[in-house]
Amino acid sequence: MGVLRLLYCDSAGVRRCRAVPLSSAQLAAAQAAAPYSTGLTKGSMGQPAAADTVLPGSGLSAVGEVLLLPDLDAAVALPWAQGHSMAPVDMLERDMSKAFACCPRSALKHALAALKKSHSIQLLVGFELEFMLLKPAAAAAAGAAAGSELLLQSAGNCYRPVDESIYCQSTAFDQAALVLGKIVEALQSMGIGVVQYHAESAPGQFEIATKPFPALQAADKLLLTKEAICGVAAQAGLAVTFLPKPLPGYAGSGCHCHISLWEADSSDGSSSGKPVSLMTAAAAPTPAADGTTAAAANPPLRSSGSSSSSSQHYVPGYPLLSSTAASFLAGLLDYLPALLPFTCPTENSYARLQPGTWAGALTCWGWDNREAPLRLSCPNAANPAASCNIEFKAFDGTANPYIGLAAILAAGMRGIEEAASLPPPLQMEPAAALAAAAADGASSGAAAAVSKLQQLPGSLAEALAALQGDSSLQTKLQQLLGPELLRAYLAVKDWEAQQQTGTHKLLLRY
Repeated sequence: MGVLRLLYCDSAGVRRCRAVPLSSAQLAAAQAAAPYSTGLTKGSMGQPAAADTVLPGSGLSAVGEVLLLPDLDAAVALPWAQGHSMAPVDMLERDMSKAFACCPRSALKHALAALKKSHSIQLLVGFELEFMLLKPAAAAAAGAAAGSELLLQSAGNCYRPVDESIYCQSTAFDQAALVLGKIVEALQSMGIGVVQYHAESAPGQFEIATKPFPALQAADKLLLTKEAICGVAAQAGLAVTFLPKPLPGYAGSGCHCHISLWEADSSDGSSSGKPVSLMTAAAAPTPAADGTTAAAANPPLRSSGSSSSSSQHYVPGYPLLSSTAASFLAGLLDYLPALLPFTCPTENSYARLQPGTWAGALTCWGWDNREAPLRLSCPNAANPAASCNIEFKAFDGTANPYIGLAAILAAGMRGIEEAASLPPPLQMEPAAALAAAAADGASSGAAAAVSKLQQLPGSLAEALAALQGDSSLQTKLQQLLGPELLRAYLAVKDWEAQQQTGTHKLLLRY
């Protein structure tokens, strides 16, 4: 018997599914006669992660139903569950005439359509997903043993990380090679390309970086990536958590989001039909051997069609940003504190966003500055301009990817619409820059470089307050997400900020 799992992600960022006893092929045949769907209460989008209740402030209740319509073009077989496949769903009103106002996937579709219509831009997005592999542990033995600070509890069960390794330690990779190999094999069979994977800094922590896809597909595939990691690990008797900071005193887990801007529905005019990057401008001048300037090597695919960003943004060895990319990035930087309820949406998220942890805790951007929450990168040395992307580091595994990407898009669009001015890149660690500025005085170059540096909110409540005080971003979010989804989502976040649910309750819900 075939089984199709209908996958959705709620306002709390929890992955949920319904299952129907039909193979995707059988369902496709049924769809040919009439659209197939199954019902779900509207109140599901007003539920927090830690309680089975519909929050009254969400505008939703137990009354009313939506239909879950699977996107069969995005359906994939699940290698760890024979006969099972999974498809992301759109939530529709019962008459199927329009999307449910609180459907996150439909909201991202709407936001992407607005970006394309207004600016002829499409996004490619890739993710670096960090997670912790956990093994069962006996509570008494674990508590008495050395390293008991690594003991984690959830639903009455105890867990420990599978190792106590450090960043990229080869022996950690060896110990987990079998399960990691099966995870990567599953992802590749599901059409989710893996760029690289390795041990991360915390005990039992690993990272899998996936290839970029158009934004809607990227969000779908991120949810499917989590499903694959958890499903394969369960077969090996292991548990998984994507919680940002499960272990105090150790590195946290992020879900770094790599974003690049591309010209919508066009090519570079070559026979290959490759898309046109809008990230970079004309090649920046570089000194030649005789002291004159020459065009930089590896020019971009094409200029964005607008003038380049200021030369104050130029760093030798890197391309010059286009004005479009600079304004988009400036929007992310300007609205970053108010974006956090959508990209770092749990109280636990803020234990990760600390200086000196490579998470990006102060507002700045820089080329390959891993202490900046917005890192510009060109990973392809052979063609840096074509691989130029924005790494949005303040994104973690508790975020709903549809809502998180739509919110990022709202801030970037605001930057373009306002022709926002991008400050110079910070090419040193923010904490070191602040210390240098304090030592050298207000008139120093270091002081100018850090004039816009500020600490990001330190709690979900502070992030929600930043959003409440930002009418410009709120207006754009209302346009892209819609007032109903925004109300339901923020009701969940307000409740969670007040409750401050402990790690034990959330450990295996993310």
